[in-house]
Amino acid sequence: MTDQSPAPGRGNRDTLLLLLVTAVALAVRLPCWETVPAVGDEINQAIYALRITQGHGYPLIGNDAYAGPVFFYLLALLFRLGVSDPMAGRAVVLIAGTLTVPLTYAWVRRLGANRVASLIAAALVTTNPHLILLNSHKGGTTYLLPFFTTLSLWALSEAVASDRPGWLIASAVSAGLAIQSNPVATLAVAGSWIWVAVRVRYSPQLGRHWPLWPLLAGLCVLLVYSPVIVYNLQFGLDSLDVLQERSYLWEASPTLLTVLNNERRLALQLVRQTGGVLAGDETLRMLVGVPLLYLAWMSAGLVFTTRRISALPICVIAPALFLLPYFSSHYGTVAPVRFTSLLTPAFSVGMGCLAAAGLERAGGACQSTVSWKIGLILIPVALLVVYPLLPLSRYYEEGRAKGRVLLDLCREMVAGNQGEPVYISGTSRSPYRNSIPYLPQTYLIFAGIYQEVLPVQQIIGRLFERPGRAALLVDDRDAATIREVASITPWPSAANRDSLELGYGLYILDADVPLTKPAFVLSAGELPDSVPGVPVGVPLGSGLELVGYDPPDIVAAGEALELVLYWRSTGSVAPGTYVGFVHLYDPAAASIVAQDDHILGRQQYPATVWELDEVVADHAVLQLPPDVAPGRYPLQVGVYTWPDLVRLQVAGHPDDVIELEPTSVAQ
Repeated sequence: MTDQSPAPGRGNRDTLLLLLVTAVALAVRLPCWETVPAVGDEINQAIYALRITQGHGYPLIGNDAYAGPVFFYLLALLFRLGVSDPMAGRAVVLIAGTLTVPLTYAWVRRLGANRVASLIAAALVTTNPHLILLNSHKGGTTYLLPFFTTLSLWALSEAVASDRPGWLIASAVSAGLAIQSNPVATLAVAGSWIWVAVRVRYSPQLGRHWPLWPLLAGLCVLLVYSPVIVYNLQFGLDSLDVLQERSYLWEASPTLLTVLNNERRLALQLVRQTGGVLAGDETLRMLVGVPLLYLAWMSAGLVFTTRRISALPICVIAPALFLLPYFSSHYGTVAPVRFTSLLTPAFSVGMGCLAAAGLERAGGACQSTVSWKIGLILIPVALLVVYPLLPLSRYYEEGRAKGRVLLDLCREMVAGNQGEPVYISGTSRSPYRNSIPYLPQTYLIFAGIYQEVLPVQQIIGRLFERPGRAALLVDDRDAATIREVASITPWPSAANRDSLELGYGLYILDADVPLTKPAFVLSAGELPDSVPGVPVGVPLGSGLELVGYDPPDIVAAGEALELVLYWRSTGSVAPGTYVGFVHLYDPAAASIVAQDDHILGRQQYPATVWELDEVVADHAVLQLPPDVAPGRYPLQVGVYTWPDLVRLQVAGHPDDVIELEPTSVAQ
């Protein structure tokens, strides 16, 4: 199973094979690398790096308190050198994901396996859909885990094989960078360093001062991770607070049953990620068929490699397998694999070594160089290596066209902007899934173009507040709502035409056409004698008056209480955002039972644009809790400015609220 050929990089044949597997890995990863999976909040990391470039701070951590800053400073360097595309993070991860393949080949060779084992292991890493989608296409620090971990393991194997301390230090630096990418790498690093501490004890060089060299290397790991440690010491272990806030990542107080269930889910996830399963449930049914073959191959490969080649792969895998379920319950399809993807190369090592041994045994049983026995093993191995690309192809088909259209639209939108602000509707009806609003918003930030992500009602409010040309990135339904008050036309570009066919696109406001005021805006002469139902006539501050309100109907617990409030402009108000509130108050408990706070003018017609003596019929909805007791409850109304939360003064009331007549909550 082993041979005495030169180490990777020192022989012409290995050099050519390294170049070959790298080229194939890049070719497999290039399709759809910018667009699939959909760009989500990973793009926030590009904004974080942009702020470093702009001198807004030089942080010790990444955008999470437990992550290191190396990835972000690398992006900042690229931006400083002239790269202006926020997709640069994906380019960095694409390169790292590609290089993970030759690193796997080099690692297997340095463990002592032959070229066939190395090629099969590298091929498995090359075609693994999760390593392609997550660790070659997603532009975030966590997605560098397999690269830095495999780099560390290769250097660790070099240190043992060559008995040179320099490789041990190189491995420690790589391990520290892996932990900077995400602390989950600590499990794999700890397992690998237990292995190396045992292996080098009797080495001529590394064993001479044992355990000095392993301890120095461990200190080097801590040194690389030290910026995060220093930050957390300064700010009271903020990493733990961040993790505990994310219950999907952190098990606060797991029971034995929880741990066992997590163990089952993790085992199924490892089979899915190694076998390239991109869909399905978390039951044992998903093992039926081809995944069962991968499970057998993975398990047998680890046993074989541990007994015949090296215990390093099992030392890398075991800590995560047995300890991770105690800390985390974040398992599932595709996205959760980002935290365990660093284990895929280790599984591939075992699978490659086992397959190569089978081929070697079949070849040894026959005198001819090409035998049917070799073919019986090689053909299914080749099919299992290529098989994961089939679900990947189906995954691409779902997101390829939409992702490319949105990316082209973002780039054209920036290139064609003439200084107008861009308002993005944060709608859940977008066909682009998680990419809205992240991707267009980030392109606009990088271009220095003013942008806001708002509900459609607030977009209309911005059009009243800030007259002039504007661009609107909205879906069809929001565009129809905006057309009730404004004249908008689709932006003429090829990408936008394609996007509009999907129901989401860019529109330009015709600033020469006056805006139509909403129907709930009335002049004083338009008020019927019966409106409002209950007159009030109380001024607030120096520019608003509550004219009155229409009393709500009697409601029961769990229902929505609705009322209409009539506001009048008595003079100009200072610039700002004015929020009206209605509280259903319980005097006995001195507490608020239900409330509604929203920007005055139904968010569409803000108080700063009201004309003198205009009356605005505002609408409030208070959702009552299901356990509220029946009875009569007073209503309190007021206005405050946002974000300073200062209430407008109501003469004669210490809390600056207007007391309305009590309303009834039925049995």
